[in-house]
Amino acid sequence: MRVTQEKLADSRLKLEIEVSAEQTKEAYEKVLRDMTRGASIPGFRKGKVPRPILIQHFGLAQIKATSIDDLLNASVEEAIQQEQIDSLGNIHILTEPADLIQRFKPGEVFTFSVSVDILPDLEIGEYTGWELQVPKSVYQPHKVDDFLYTYRRRLATLIPVSTPRPAQLQDVGEIDFVLYFPNEETGELDIIANSDVKNFSLDLIERDSDGKQWSGLVQGILGMTIGETKEVPVCFESGLEPQWLNKNLIAKVTLNELKEVELHPLDDEFARKVSDLDSMDVLRESVEKRIQSEAESTTQSNRNTALLKKIEELITIDPPEVLIKEQIYLMINFALNRLEESGISTKGLTEKSIMEPLFESYRPEAISKVKISMGISEIAKRESIQVSQAAVEEEIDMYRQRNNGSKHQIDWGMLQKLIVKEMRQDAVLDWLANQSTIEYIPETYPESSPPLGMPFSHPMATDDLTTIETTAETISDPITQELRLPEPDGEMDRVKKTDV
Repeated sequence: MRVTQEKLADSRLKLEIEVSAEQTKEAYEKVLRDMTRGASIPGFRKGKVPRPILIQHFGLAQIKATSIDDLLNASVEEAIQQEQIDSLGNIHILTEPADLIQRFKPGEVFTFSVSVDILPDLEIGEYTGWELQVPKSVYQPHKVDDFLYTYRRRLATLIPVSTPRPAQLQDVGEIDFVLYFPNEETGELDIIANSDVKNFSLDLIERDSDGKQWSGLVQGILGMTIGETKEVPVCFESGLEPQWLNKNLIAKVTLNELKEVELHPLDDEFARKVSDLDSMDVLRESVEKRIQSEAESTTQSNRNTALLKKIEELITIDPPEVLIKEQIYLMINFALNRLEESGISTKGLTEKSIMEPLFESYRPEAISKVKISMGISEIAKRESIQVSQAAVEEEIDMYRQRNNGSKHQIDWGMLQKLIVKEMRQDAVLDWLANQSTIEYIPETYPESSPPLGMPFSHPMATDDLTTIETTAETISDPITQELRLPEPDGEMDRVKKTDV
């Protein structure tokens, strides 16, 4: 196949493709054969319609148009592969349709022109010798006790308070509450529909940023006695309808019951209950290793974030629009899937009036991600950084074993592409780190606050689930936010012997 290339503006490439006489004849004959088998013409049996009758019935222009359509699709794909063009898609036929039909003659050479989007030629700056300062996550021994305390709360015995006293920290309160919002016009408190919650179990503990939205409710309950009702200022970041999030609301709370927490002792029996390990000493050692590993992973993530920011700064041109749109669609689909996985209906969210502003709101972030992806690809090409196919296949095999019997449908072709992309990014980042001078600055932390407590019983509180659990894990590509696919649902993430 003869192909002539010509660069156009806006990162597009013109291809003039010459198709051989044999290919035009075969394409035309195939269309006639297909039409003969399927044509239903009065007076003739299927598959027995004479060719002249068939052409007269469908019209020569339609037959040629169908032949050209099939020929174009196959020829463009073949030309892109033959010329080793990194096409981004968005293919446009440049030859006028009427001209195509007029010039197409079965058994003769046929020429047409198309344009395709391609990656622009990148002129990037120096990407070696960077000097970076990266926050270093420091292992904090108190997190071991926090971890163990969380599991002790799960196994704790709740003892009803028999002697009247005010609610205090570390108690568990059984409450009813209703949410109200201040009506600025009337000055009254108006009830929020469907916010009446009964028999809600709440740990009266101080909370860090992960559970801060419950802090107001906890502080309001402290000092209350059983049977008392009180109005408490609250502000929720999740769990309510969107119009009530991050708003100053009032919870009318009634304390129904108060319970003291009797923690399970830290003994070998406790270790066996929460893990596959036989002794408390071995469990503590395992938890220490896990938390140390998490600190190292956080530092690695901080390093990667710093490197990705530098990569983005290398790309000074505007990315191709086709890549930006593709990235935005990926991000929107990701967001919608997360909502559906959380049990929130996405019906109506795809309407044009909603999608257009949403599309634009994602645009800046999408441009950033595309720039990073372009930079990663360019550095990998220049430095011949490749991903081992054996490593990719090993990762796929491991994923297949982990997902044996999973209810999720897995697109293995897409999975392989995502694994290759993620491995290539990791390889490029490691290479850049070796070419850079990185100063790791130890992070400073506030004094340890009381550890978080056991999970709540009401679905509104699921964002404050503080025990470590195995969720539907996803492997996220930092560039595209694509997901490899969710892991099967699991039970509580028990500490295993392999962690030791």
